Amino acid sequence: MTMGELVNPYKYTIYPGFYESCGPEGEKLIEYVEKEWKHLPHTGELPLDIVEQCAQHGTEAEHAVDLLVANPTRHADEFERVRNDMKFYRMFAAAFRLKVIAAQQVLNYKWSQDIKYLDKAVQYMEQSQNWWNALSAATQDAYLYANSMQTSQRRIPVGGDGGKMKTWSELATVYQAELDALKENIIKLKNPVEKANENILPARPASVKLFAKNTQLITLKKGAIIFENRPDTPVDSVAPELIGLQALVLNRDTTRIVGTTIEFESDKPVKLLVGLFKDDDSKWAKAPKLEIDATGNEYGQAEPLLTNAISIVQMPKVNIHQYTLPAGRQTLHLPKGILMVAGFTTSDIKPRDCGLNGPSGEVDWLFQK
Repeated sequence: MTMGELVNPYKYTIYPGFYESCGPEGEKLIEYVEKEWKHLPHTGELPLDIVEQCAQHGTEAEHAVDLLVANPTRHADEFERVRNDMKFYRMFAAAFRLKVIAAQQVLNYKWSQDIKYLDKAVQYMEQSQNWWNALSAATQDAYLYANSMQTSQRRIPVGGDGGKMKTWSELATVYQAELDALKENIIKLKNPVEKANENILPARPASVKLFAKNTQLITLKKGAIIFENRPDTPVDSVAPELIGLQALVLNRDTTRIVGTTIEFESDKPVKLLVGLFKDDDSKWAKAPKLEIDATGNEYGQAEPLLTNAISIVQMPKVNIHQYTLPAGRQTLHLPKGILMVAGFTTSDIKPRDCGLNGPSGEVDWLFQK
């Protein structure tokens, strides 16, 4: 897993059925650290205990196989592969243990806002990276690739788009980039720049032809009514990137019961910005879970581009997901449930937490440049 996934698993549409079926009752790291700071009792299997046990078992397994004095009389090459597996798993466990401890320190920063925890996290991440680099070098000629990683549907730790990110050494570059980003962001935190100097330009609306009859558009801004017959739920605030886009006016009942289909045509590639509400109730549309939806990232929409980007009266906070679409005529079926469509754009928008309707407090941004 990446550091961002460790410190904010919910952003990556974690699938509860996966971890619930893989072990006894326990706590995720983000839950564990929250309970520590709130002095609440813990329940079941705990993350730091597990990584310690994995590292210890790896060391014991490698030691045990090295103690064997008898030589195999058959399949000696296969025996050496098994011996190497034990060595490599031990190195993997050591790297991941340090990474989890680093994530714990970052979550400590989330609750305390004390930068000393981030400095500690850097130390653990550097040690983890050293182990990972050693693992990459040791496995370079021992393994071909991880076959299950060669798919764009798999997003943890990263996608295998184009057959990439299927070896230890390829992932080493991802983890090094996270470490570099954290160091840069710590410098920024220690030397803050006045927010007034930050100039975020609004995205450029894209020109598209919509084919649905009676389609209503409205300029996205404070006070805009984006749902039919719901003047009680005006837009309260909008991230600057989204101001001025042409949002679709939708019917809440239709989105919830039937779903939302958009048929359109464009001369150029465009990006459709869809808002999903941050609420677990079944009436709200959900981000795709790639473990059970093989097409859930077909347009790059699985993970939010902008979090906490729109505040609407009497409604949950909104995350913006981006659908990257080619030129031409096409029909797009959005997830069933209440959602909002912020509009089409041709601009490249930088991912960030916009902090509207109250900052989320999540810290995965620390690993992004």
